[in-house]
Amino acid sequence: MKKNIPVFLSFTAMGIYTVLYGCMFMAVTFGNIMFDYRLWLQVALLVALGLCLTVFLIVYNRIYPLIIKHRYKILVGACVALFGIQMLINSCMVPTVIYDHDHTLQSAIAYATGDSALLAEHLDYLHKYPFQAGIVLMQGTLFKFVSLFGCTDWFGAACVLGDLLLILMVVTTFIYLDENFSGHRAVFYLVLSAIYIPFYFQGSVSYTDTYSIWGIPCLLLSVTRALKADSNGKRIGYALLAGVLGGLAMQIKNTVLIVLVALVIQRIVNHPGKKRFSALAVVLAALIVTNSAYKAATYSTLLDENRKDEALPLTHWVMMGLQGDGSYSYIDEMYITVPTPPQERVAVNMQHINQRLSEMGPAGYLKLLYMKTCRTFGCGNRDLRGGYCFEGYPQPVNLMYDIVLLNGRYYGINNNLSQAVYLLVLGLGAAGGALMLKKKDDGVYKFAPFTALTGFWMFMMIWESNHRQLINQWSLLFICGAVGLYQIWKTVFKVKE
Repeated sequence: MKKNIPVFLSFTAMGIYTVLYGCMFMAVTFGNIMFDYRLWLQVALLVALGLCLTVFLIVYNRIYPLIIKHRYKILVGACVALFGIQMLINSCMVPTVIYDHDHTLQSAIAYATGDSALLAEHLDYLHKYPFQAGIVLMQGTLFKFVSLFGCTDWFGAACVLGDLLLILMVVTTFIYLDENFSGHRAVFYLVLSAIYIPFYFQGSVSYTDTYSIWGIPCLLLSVTRALKADSNGKRIGYALLAGVLGGLAMQIKNTVLIVLVALVIQRIVNHPGKKRFSALAVVLAALIVTNSAYKAATYSTLLDENRKDEALPLTHWVMMGLQGDGSYSYIDEMYITVPTPPQERVAVNMQHINQRLSEMGPAGYLKLLYMKTCRTFGCGNRDLRGGYCFEGYPQPVNLMYDIVLLNGRYYGINNNLSQAVYLLVLGLGAAGGALMLKKKDDGVYKFAPFTALTGFWMFMMIWESNHRQLINQWSLLFICGAVGLYQIWKTVFKVKE
């Protein structure tokens, strides 16, 4: 009886993901009430992409021994090509730095150059949103480093680091799939990533979404290596690395830690009653120490301990998530939370939270969850145009702007193709989960990436909804998509490994 419990829990975890993301695929494809896409065009593009993948699988089925043999050479070539395209984009385009991005970038420049007057202009913002101090300290340290070599192109340096962090995501995701699933799934991950247009542009957006994009695959890889290590030295080494990386990544975005929770659940489910949890204890200890050290560094260099009460409470974002479609509300911030005395803010937020829940009732709350799901998971084009224009649309001056700007010649292709590829990956993930459950595939027991996405959805249903939050979850989405594509290939071509 006890042996059946891990099986039941693993299949339940995979089943929840499959049903949730299967429904999500249907919702954002056929009932997307937050973003306007022509249904017939999206269906046509999905069919076309499906035919292209069919041809790819036919060819792959004939030559896969050669591809698997040279898969790491292919990875290196893909990363070199990606970096080249990223550098081309950096040289051709200048993203618009506004709002939060402007505050963090200018603060980082002030920190690096010692410009106290410039930093003073942004201190009110940083004390209001102290979680933004993480990226300020990271970028400021980068700027100090490159200045040693005479570089003062701060924005260029920030973009290059963003490009490298995205490449780090590619490499670590590939290795994680190769070591924990198979080389086939790793190759399929590269293929799906290669046809997703926003993937190439994201590195030049030097904000928290890009700077945290490496955290999840690095945690997946280092934690699983720690748990599978054949010696105490390797186990402790990888666990320490995981804790440090997790502690650094969470300074940029806390949502990267959801995958760590999923890994712990996977470990407990698959190894009940066993005592080999020392590695996880080391991960947790290293994470806490790294987080504490980073926080101490931000308060010793950027923030004032005496102004801690200026920070908006967590309840503020929960409250915002219960109005309209759950997205950012200027009224909630500037007319409810900010004017309230700091010591009363949580109580006032809770009052509005309870009032809003009471007013909408069960039916209204379910409608809100649907809207928030579409708002967070319904945009596959990453709204790139918003990063390159502000207060009107400038005229495209080269091919890159023609792809990104709303009035560009190729914007329609970018917009619709990006959405179709995103929907394809979403659908492949759900289909893969269903096939693994049906065939009782061993992949069901490696449910951490799938459960992490379930956890991310649950978090976003509580928090302020924003489709940019999905960016640092790309590695998980494409892992699940690659696993799904593998299951289809294995089923159709009756592949035996």
